[in-house]
Amino acid sequence: MPELGVAVLGATGVVGSELVELLAETGWVQSLIPLASPASKTPKITFRGSALTVLNPSADALEGVHVIFAAAPRGKQKALLQEAAKAGCIVVDLANDFAEERGMPVSGLGLNPTELDHVGEAGIVVCPGPLALALAAVSAPMHEDFGLQSLRGTALVGASSAGNAGIHELSGQVAALFNSQDPPRAVFEGGLAFDLVPEHGDAIGGWLRSELEAVRHASRLLGTPGDRFAVTRVVVPTFVGLALSVHLRTETPIDAEGAAQAFNEAPYVAMGAGRDLQTRSRTGHPVVRVGRLRSDPSGDGVHLWASTDPIRLAATNAIATVEALLERGQLG
Repeated sequence: MPELGVAVLGATGVVGSELVELLAETGWVQSLIPLASPASKTPKITFRGSALTVLNPSADALEGVHVIFAAAPRGKQKALLQEAAKAGCIVVDLANDFAEERGMPVSGLGLNPTELDHVGEAGIVVCPGPLALALAAVSAPMHEDFGLQSLRGTALVGASSAGNAGIHELSGQVAALFNSQDPPRAVFEGGLAFDLVPEHGDAIGGWLRSELEAVRHASRLLGTPGDRFAVTRVVVPTFVGLALSVHLRTETPIDAEGAAQAFNEAPYVAMGAGRDLQTRSRTGHPVVRVGRLRSDPSGDGVHLWASTDPIRLAATNAIATVEALLERGQLG
């Protein structure tokens, strides 16, 4: 397997830090260049026991780099990434900077692998966000075995969905409220501590942009029309974690027992129960844990609960995408 020069853009952020940790365990990373804005205030990171200086994003910093994992906040370094792709780097887009560009390849959970055929031409591959990946994970076994008709449900996401800033603000809000002080409200303007936030982010026609993007990517990974998915995204007062409560309907009638069998045979999900379904228990585990399977009272599909670590899920998927390109001979 070839050894590659790798850069992580946004290396000091929530997803970037996870990428650095996981990349240390691979056998194909020859060198790592951590990149982040000076605003991150983290001058060094540790990689394989060595302290690496975090560099400002620039074309010079990318010299000798074959793969760039782009996990910086959306829109911050798009021009630099475009230049890198034109220069021959493969850009793995975790921030979805290029998600809305026509024909851009999308990679998730090994689904729809023909998407990777176009990576060389584009120089960029979009890795969907964790919500899209989780939706695809619970839908794919149903679609493959019974034909997905629709998924309707609610996604519960933690403060980490807004990055380190979200985590720090939730912590500050909790401390302030306990001490009868004014809580910080820059990320979650209406507050998040001891509350739920059903609207966070830009909206289009009443739907959040994040909801529409997750639906679009999940449907693309499955090769289904986008109108088969609809999800409401709610930010909850936890630091990390992603959970789904959904109702799945299939073209071939299905009950809880049939759904359980399909999930038991899927590579990217696992059945669970009790505490194993709680979001805190999923920390550090990319597999989507599924449980609370219930046949719909009217016989119309199944209801389920799913949970995962969204940060680990997104980072693991991005690294698996590069490894798939290596196996196909499209890198190195």
